[in-house]
Amino acid sequence: MATVYNKEEITVSSAVVSTLDATIVTAGGASATAFLTVEAFAIRAWVNGSTPSATAGHELLPNDVLEFESSSEMTGFKASNLNTVGAHIGKLKVTYLQ
Repeated sequence: MATVYNKEEITVSSAVVSTLDATIVTAGGASATAFLTVEAFAIRAWVNGSTPSATAGHELLPNDVLEFESSSEMTGFKASNLNTVGAHIGKLKVTYLQ
């Protein structure tokens, strides 16, 4: 069974692209995995380093879970908030496993 070794919360504000904390990802080593949950508002995301937009990337809705199977997916993760009007802030909760 995997062991939790760290966690973080990420705010994805309008038109801002966020990435996972590389120092946490590398601390887990090459066999690290992680999962994140989407809270509040929808986002789009890629795990290959590409920049998501309103029309590009996987759409993740509130309560969706994204599982990372490698540290390269984690370091390539980028997310963009789909709600670019007003104060709609996306929130991500990430748990890192080893």
